[in-house]
Amino acid sequence: MRIKIAIICLVLLICPCVFGAAAGSETSSADTAEQVLPLTDAQLAAQQTIQKEINAAGVKILNANKIDKRVIFVYNESEKKSLLSAKNNLTKRQVVLYGCDYKFIENADEMAAFVAREIAVAVRSYDGLVNGALSSVQMTAAPKKYELVADKIAVDYMVKAGYHPAGLITFINKSCPQRRFERFARSNLASTRLAAVYEYICAKYPYYLENNPYSKTDAWQNFLLNSGGEREQLEKKPADKPSAHLKYNYESYVKVPIELSVTENINSEQEIIEGQQVVFKVCRDVRYRNKTVVSAGELVPARVETIITSGMNGIPASFILGDFKFANVPAGKISDTYEVRGHDRSLWVFPLKWALTPIPPTGSATNFIKGGHAKLKTADTIRIYYHPGWI
Repeated sequence: MRIKIAIICLVLLICPCVFGAAAGSETSSADTAEQVLPLTDAQLAAQQTIQKEINAAGVKILNANKIDKRVIFVYNESEKKSLLSAKNNLTKRQVVLYGCDYKFIENADEMAAFVAREIAVAVRSYDGLVNGALSSVQMTAAPKKYELVADKIAVDYMVKAGYHPAGLITFINKSCPQRRFERFARSNLASTRLAAVYEYICAKYPYYLENNPYSKTDAWQNFLLNSGGEREQLEKKPADKPSAHLKYNYESYVKVPIELSVTENINSEQEIIEGQQVVFKVCRDVRYRNKTVVSAGELVPARVETIITSGMNGIPASFILGDFKFANVPAGKISDTYEVRGHDRSLWVFPLKWALTPIPPTGSATNFIKGGHAKLKTADTIRIYYHPGWI
């Protein structure tokens, strides 16, 4: 009975997101009505050119990262985003590039940077209860936390698709204003985001900092000028060029499960860092067409891709594992990532918060309830997939 009540309350909590999506659709229709005037051939050609750019970048990122979720891409020449349409990536899994953002994009890497971080948000909105609605509520409730997560995942997406991640730094540096305070704001300071992205690239992809075609551009030099304090603390590491996944063929739908167990316990509460290597052991033979593809006991190195800390209102910690390396299986035939999540208390915390909100300030008390830490023990088994027909 308690679970039913919690789910009903959660649906009521999610309703504003649904109504927001509907209102966003009405706003979009109204905007379309205002733009009934036919476009000139030159205007139409210009819009189609931009639409092709965003489609090309978006589909390339989806394919290179083996993202099997539907996300569409739209160009809107409006110079202002409406408040209701700002969450299209959550409610419609739709990446909208507005004119106010496009004017800052000067090259393919910056286009990919914008698209990649919006894809990161849209993809996370598929996960979890109520067809991903709970994840959408969590991202809406903790925008600063997930803003940094989206930036980091965007870097991974860009590298795998063959783009230079410095494009994300130059795009943020040009397009995001610097406010005075961030403590009570719903987004991070631009300088906070830039420092986090630079540190992430430095830790995981130092090759791109040593081989940076933008190093002499005004945009990059301006970033260096205003970020000296943050960069001074970072350790330089040896740099090997990461491999991109640009040749693929997804016609085959056959997939074979691979069960793995970690050789040492991993806990998000302990000292783990992004880019850290972890080692798994294959639990049992993996066979396909009467042949052993992966043998039981084989050691499989992987690494911690992104760490998401636990947050207020019961939002759990998680860490994303990726870059699984098998001795005799090409990386293109293996599922890219596996996410380990902590105990999600938001399922009952959000309804409780909603119920207490009419009695100020009791609704804010739920802010002190944190989600569980993410743990992976040697006795646990994770499952990724081998796709024999993929390239």
